[in-house]
Amino acid sequence: MPTPATTPAAIAATPHLSAPASTLASEDGNAVARQFAQQVTNEALWQCFEACRRGPHCPYPAVNPLVWVKFGGAERQAEADMQRLAWQWVRDERQAKRCSPGIHIPEVFRTVTLESQTFIIMELIHGTVLAKSVFARPMGSLHPVPQCYDLIAEVIQLLRRMPVPSDATPGPYTPDHRLRIIKHPLFKEQEATAVYQNIDQLEDHINRVLQSFSSKPMKLSFAPVPCLTGRHLS
Repeated sequence: MPTPATTPAAIAATPHLSAPASTLASEDGNAVARQFAQQVTNEALWQCFEACRRGPHCPYPAVNPLVWVKFGGAERQAEADMQRLAWQWVRDERQAKRCSPGIHIPEVFRTVTLESQTFIIMELIHGTVLAKSVFARPMGSLHPVPQCYDLIAEVIQLLRRMPVPSDATPGPYTPDHRLRIIKHPLFKEQEATAVYQNIDQLEDHINRVLQSFSSKPMKLSFAPVPCLTGRHLS
């Protein structure tokens, strides 16, 4: 079953030699799926939610699927907004031939909130998720492992170059400031109590907490660190 990546900055990357010709032929090859996504009813989404037992995502429809559906709490809206930004950036870089043609982020077609669930209806990419290529048995049977590592490194560098919106704050980026709360095991109840306006504010808060738990000097810094690329990851 073709499966797009399921992380907030979701990436389905396939080595150039194996990328489907239909995917690379036209940047608007999603027209049919995009139109279909607008026609999916709330009842159909809810049935998809109740029928899915393998995780918070599934292809839809079950037979000859045209889209991929993810669902979860309100944070899914922030995930969709960030995915839209990343999709546009990668699309533009791909069109300008500044990245490998086989790197894709699923296009978000639509978001819907029903009761406590937010649904993301997105592009279904017919490709191979790199993690599956790397850990295939025997190793390298799908794609050469060094080639997979090179693509992973390229994707990391590609996203690092993505411009940050001028009004972004630490944590998820979305126009709805209520959804910009950081969720991480570092915080009590795995959720920050407020939206930090900048990195310095977040850093200062964490360091004050660290000082209250230890008599030894401790300081955390979010200063940029070098990012290894290419074969350094192998």
